[in-house]
Amino acid sequence: MKIIRIILIITIFMCWTYPVLAGGQVPVVKLYSDSLFSDTTIVDTSSCILKVYVVIENYPGVTATQFKIEGSTGFTGSWLGETVQVGLCRGTSVSGIEIGFYTCLHPPLHILTITYSMVGTSESGSYLQVVPGPSIPIIMVCDCSQTTCLIPIEAEGGRLYTNVGIVPIQHTTWGRVKHLFGSYD
Repeated sequence: MKIIRIILIITIFMCWTYPVLAGGQVPVVKLYSDSLFSDTTIVDTSSCILKVYVVIENYPGVTATQFKIEGSTGFTGSWLGETVQVGLCRGTSVSGIEIGFYTCLHPPLHILTITYSMVGTSESGSYLQVVPGPSIPIIMVCDCSQTTCLIPIEAEGGRLYTNVGIVPIQHTTWGRVKHLFGSYD
């Protein structure tokens, strides 16, 4: 009985301190609008197809993740579909997705590509963001020290902002512009 108690205490301690042992890193599930994983903005000024790349970063090794993607008020893109880049999944990014990897993988790790139809009407400053999935109240990542993810690691969620720094325009004609400045040639 004493040995079981000692093993249990050591197991709990190791699971609790693993993030500290891993350099105190907090995993991040980020969103990018380019395949080089450098752009965290969306330009929505006309109809187009947008690809969003979901990447896990800032952690030594992961075996699974769970999250959901939501748009803020003012984001008008429509979800078309998604492709899992690695592992097996259950659910969708809209309803909540769980992705398990076959083995320990090391970030940065491109895990999902989501396709949206954009129509040019998203408000400036609106965004897509990574939020907790429906079955657990955190954005979850399982680290490589666990085979069954008994103690999930809480991850931070990224945002992809829309029309940052873009000044809205109004379509007009050359005649109206000339009239505005008093030119009636």
